[in-house]
Amino acid sequence: MTKTIVSASLAVLCAGPLSAASLELNDIFGSFGAVAQSYSGNSESEGRVIIAGDATGNISVNDREIGANADGFDDLIITGDATNANITVGQSGNVTIGGDLSNTNLQLNGGVQTVTLGGTRSGGNFNQNEDILIQNATNTNIPEVDFSFLQSEAARLGGLGGLFSVDTNASGQLVFGGASVLDLDFSVLGSGTGVFDLSGIDTLIINVAGNGGNIGLNFVDYLGAGVLDAAQSVVWNFFEATGTINLNTALFGHVLAPSATVNVNSSNEGSVIASTLFSNNGELHPLAFDGTIPPAGGDDLTPVPLPAGGLLLLTAIAGFFGLRRRGTAPA
Repeated sequence: MTKTIVSASLAVLCAGPLSAASLELNDIFGSFGAVAQSYSGNSESEGRVIIAGDATGNISVNDREIGANADGFDDLIITGDATNANITVGQSGNVTIGGDLSNTNLQLNGGVQTVTLGGTRSGGNFNQNEDILIQNATNTNIPEVDFSFLQSEAARLGGLGGLFSVDTNASGQLVFGGASVLDLDFSVLGSGTGVFDLSGIDTLIINVAGNGGNIGLNFVDYLGAGVLDAAQSVVWNFFEATGTINLNTALFGHVLAPSATVNVNSSNEGSVIASTLFSNNGELHPLAFDGTIPPAGGDDLTPVPLPAGGLLLLTAIAGFFGLRRRGTAPA
């Protein structure tokens, strides 16, 4: 068994890239399994995890390495201290902790893995084979995660304005689509069956109003399109939620709930951004993000289709002005 411990100045040479980068929604979705201020649970995340604060409890990460925006960052990043935690990291993933590692059990199940600490380690067990422990690193490769910014982004997207209802098809399924932005009440997600119809839509932003609640909607394939494929372009924006969101069924798509507590009670397909995240009974599965978050000041998505009456009205107006121009043209 080989144990390598590096401290102080040598840590600078071993810690890899040292520059911090500010993460936006387009960076997080599809590249990280979870970004939260507090995170724990008995189930694993199969995407990289950032805990923007201190960590405790059970934390398990088994990264599938989906999403190029996460390249250069470790599988588990804790910006503060890890205390009284049980941390498991597989798939040869590395760990960065900005502060101290105290009374924490660390299980590394890959090949040669590196744990970089901004502080020191004390107490707990470290299952270390040929792994490298760097302590007192003067610089750590921790991206900037600004939850105030994420909350403002949720509010901005929540104000885009969209359709205020979803259609029901002949099978009684709720059809999510028809416009690039949907504005819905939380109660719509309580039960039933949902499908995505993203015809002509590059990115579907679903703004969900309400403080929180239970999600029990089941999504299925529709019109020959797989629900996983469609979900890669879907963002669920819980812009009002400051309470608890219980994901009792898989919510296909990327979840933006930066002020809420999210309980993952069924394996979820997509990135999750939350203030507090518990994954006790469901895994977090990474999912590519094929959509685009509109920039501030340029909130232009696919236009909401006009009803037939609106199109006829515009046609009539255009024809009226065409007649007037022809009537006043010189002979």
